[in-house]
Amino acid sequence: MTEIHKLGASSNEAHLIVNEKLEIGIIRKPPIIGSEEDFLTVSLERILEDNVSKQRLPGFAFMRGGRSVGFFGPLPDYGRRWDDKRSKSKKQALTGYPMVVMVNGDHVLGDPYLHQEYFNNVWLTEKNPQCSGVGLIHFTTKEKKPVLEYFENPKAEHLFQL
Repeated sequence: MTEIHKLGASSNEAHLIVNEKLEIGIIRKPPIIGSEEDFLTVSLERILEDNVSKQRLPGFAFMRGGRSVGFFGPLPDYGRRWDDKRSKSKKQALTGYPMVVMVNGDHVLGDPYLHQEYFNNVWLTEKNPQCSGVGLIHFTTKEKKPVLEYFENPKAEHLFQL
Protein backbone atom coordinates (compact mmCIF):
# COMPACT_ATOMS: atom_id res chain seq x y z
CA MET A 1 0.00 0.00 0.00
CA THR A 2 2.84 2.40 0.79
CA GLU A 3 4.32 1.96 -2.67
CA ILE A 4 0.93 2.62 -4.30
CA HIS A 5 0.48 5.75 -2.19
CA LYS A 6 3.98 7.03 -3.06
CA LEU A 7 3.43 6.45 -6.79
CA GLY A 8 0.06 8.20 -6.66
CA ALA A 9 1.54 11.17 -4.81
CA SER A 10 4.59 11.53 -7.08
CA SER A 11 2.93 11.65 -10.53
CA ASN A 12 -0.41 12.17 -12.24
CA GLU A 13 -0.43 8.64 -13.68
CA ALA A 14 1.65 5.61 -12.72
CA HIS A 15 1.66 1.83 -13.17
CA LEU A 16 2.82 -0.76 -10.67
CA ILE A 17 3.42 -4.27 -12.00
CA VAL A 18 2.97 -6.71 -9.13
CA ASN A 19 3.44 -9.83 -11.27
CA GLU A 20 2.61 -11.01 -14.81
CA LYS A 21 -1.09 -11.29 -13.94
CA LEU A 22 -1.53 -8.12 -11.87
CA GLU A 23 -0.83 -4.55 -12.88
CA ILE A 24 -2.12 -1.58 -10.87
CA GLY A 25 -2.81 1.70 -12.66
CA ILE A 26 -2.90 4.86 -10.56
CA ILE A 27 -4.39 8.18 -11.67
CA ARG A 28 -4.10 11.04 -9.21
CA LYS A 29 -7.26 13.05 -8.76
CA PRO A 30 -7.93 16.27 -6.87
CA PRO A 31 -8.84 15.96 -3.19
CA ILE A 32 -12.42 15.05 -2.34
CA ILE A 33 -14.20 17.35 0.04
CA GLY A 34 -16.83 15.80 2.27
CA SER A 35 -17.22 12.56 4.14
CA GLU A 36 -17.20 9.14 2.50
CA GLU A 37 -20.89 8.68 3.31
CA ASP A 38 -21.77 11.70 1.12
CA PHE A 39 -20.82 9.76 -2.02
CA LEU A 40 -22.26 6.78 -3.85
CA THR A 41 -20.94 3.26 -3.33
CA VAL A 42 -20.93 1.46 -6.68
CA SER A 43 -19.71 -1.88 -8.03
CA LEU A 44 -19.81 -2.75 -11.72
CA GLU A 45 -18.98 -5.80 -13.78
CA ARG A 46 -16.88 -4.50 -16.70
CA ILE A 47 -14.96 -5.56 -19.79
CA LEU A 48 -11.67 -3.84 -20.59
CA GLU A 49 -10.53 -3.91 -24.22
CA ASP A 50 -6.97 -3.10 -25.25
CA ASN A 51 -7.06 -0.65 -28.20
CA VAL A 52 -4.02 -2.22 -29.87
CA SER A 53 -4.18 -5.99 -29.25
CA LYS A 54 -8.01 -6.08 -28.92
CA GLN A 55 -7.66 -8.40 -25.93
CA ARG A 56 -10.79 -8.26 -23.79
CA LEU A 57 -10.42 -8.82 -20.06
CA PRO A 58 -13.18 -9.46 -17.53
CA GLY A 59 -13.15 -7.29 -14.46
CA PHE A 60 -14.87 -5.30 -11.77
CA ALA A 61 -14.86 -1.60 -10.94
CA PHE A 62 -15.67 -0.30 -7.47
CA MET A 63 -16.32 3.25 -6.33
CA ARG A 64 -16.53 4.38 -2.76
CA GLY A 65 -16.14 7.80 -1.21
CA GLY A 66 -15.72 9.40 -4.63
CA ARG A 67 -12.71 7.25 -5.57
CA SER A 68 -12.72 4.30 -7.95
CA VAL A 69 -10.58 1.22 -8.48
CA GLY A 70 -10.79 -1.47 -11.16
CA PHE A 71 -9.52 -5.04 -11.26
CA PHE A 72 -9.20 -6.80 -14.62
CA GLY A 73 -7.89 -10.13 -15.86
CA PRO A 74 -6.47 -12.65 -16.27
CA LEU A 75 -7.13 -13.67 -19.87
CA PRO A 76 -9.76 -16.45 -19.88
CA ASP A 77 -9.11 -19.78 -21.61
CA TYR A 78 -11.92 -20.35 -24.10
CA GLY A 79 -10.82 -23.84 -25.22
CA ARG A 80 -13.56 -25.72 -23.37
CA ARG A 81 -16.25 -23.16 -24.25
CA TRP A 82 -15.38 -23.40 -27.95
CA ASP A 83 -15.44 -27.23 -27.70
CA ASP A 84 -18.96 -27.06 -26.19
CA LYS A 85 -20.17 -24.74 -28.95
CA ARG A 86 -18.61 -26.99 -31.60
CA SER A 87 -20.32 -30.15 -30.30
CA LYS A 88 -23.72 -28.38 -30.02
CA SER A 89 -23.36 -27.00 -33.54
CA LYS A 90 -22.51 -30.44 -34.95
CA LYS A 91 -25.69 -31.87 -33.41
CA GLN A 92 -27.81 -29.08 -34.94
CA ALA A 93 -26.21 -29.23 -38.41
CA LEU A 94 -28.27 -30.40 -41.39
CA THR A 95 -26.61 -33.00 -43.62
CA GLY A 96 -25.90 -31.72 -47.11
CA TYR A 97 -25.94 -28.00 -46.19
CA PRO A 98 -23.27 -25.53 -45.08
CA MET A 99 -22.81 -25.31 -41.31
CA VAL A 100 -21.85 -21.83 -40.13
CA VAL A 101 -21.40 -21.24 -36.41
CA MET A 102 -22.36 -17.69 -35.39
CA VAL A 103 -21.38 -16.31 -31.98
CA ASN A 104 -22.16 -12.96 -30.35
CA GLY A 105 -18.67 -11.43 -30.27
CA ASP A 106 -19.71 -8.85 -27.66
CA HIS A 107 -19.70 -11.63 -25.08
CA VAL A 108 -16.35 -13.16 -26.10
CA LEU A 109 -13.48 -12.29 -23.78
CA GLY A 110 -9.78 -13.05 -24.19
CA ASP A 111 -7.25 -12.71 -26.98
CA PRO A 112 -8.71 -12.61 -30.53
CA TYR A 113 -5.48 -14.12 -31.91
CA LEU A 114 -5.87 -17.19 -29.66
CA HIS A 115 -9.52 -17.60 -30.71
CA GLN A 116 -8.62 -17.46 -34.39
CA GLU A 117 -5.76 -19.91 -33.82
CA TYR A 118 -8.21 -22.32 -32.13
CA PHE A 119 -10.71 -22.00 -35.01
CA ASN A 120 -7.96 -22.64 -37.59
CA ASN A 121 -6.55 -25.66 -35.74
CA VAL A 122 -9.79 -27.32 -34.56
CA TRP A 123 -12.91 -26.12 -36.41
CA LEU A 124 -11.64 -25.06 -39.82
CA THR A 125 -9.73 -28.18 -40.84
CA GLU A 126 -10.16 -31.11 -43.20
CA LYS A 127 -10.89 -33.25 -40.11
CA ASN A 128 -14.01 -31.12 -39.58
CA PRO A 129 -15.38 -30.77 -43.14
CA GLN A 130 -18.99 -30.26 -42.04
CA CYS A 131 -18.05 -26.83 -40.56
CA SER A 132 -18.11 -24.23 -43.35
CA GLY A 133 -17.07 -21.33 -41.15
CA VAL A 134 -17.21 -19.48 -37.86
CA GLY A 135 -18.59 -15.97 -37.47
CA LEU A 136 -18.21 -13.55 -34.58
CA ILE A 137 -20.69 -10.71 -34.81
CA HIS A 138 -20.01 -7.58 -32.77
CA PHE A 139 -23.02 -5.34 -32.13
CA THR A 140 -21.34 -2.84 -29.82
CA THR A 141 -18.94 -0.91 -32.06
CA LYS A 142 -17.64 2.64 -32.49
CA GLU A 143 -19.44 2.87 -35.84
CA LYS A 144 -22.73 1.87 -34.13
CA LYS A 145 -23.22 -0.78 -36.83
CA PRO A 146 -22.71 -4.54 -36.41
CA VAL A 147 -19.35 -5.88 -37.56
CA LEU A 148 -18.89 -9.50 -38.65
CA GLU A 149 -15.61 -11.40 -38.43
CA TYR A 150 -15.92 -14.50 -40.58
CA PHE A 151 -13.41 -17.34 -40.64
CA GLU A 152 -13.93 -19.68 -43.60
CA ASN A 153 -13.04 -23.38 -43.71
CA PRO A 154 -11.39 -23.89 -47.13
CA LYS A 155 -11.60 -27.67 -46.55
CA ALA A 156 -15.37 -27.72 -45.95
CA GLU A 157 -17.71 -30.06 -47.85
CA HIS A 158 -20.08 -27.16 -48.50
CA LEU A 159 -18.46 -23.75 -48.82
CA PHE A 160 -20.31 -20.71 -47.57
CA GLN A 161 -18.76 -17.39 -48.50
CA LEU A 162 -19.96 -13.97 -47.44
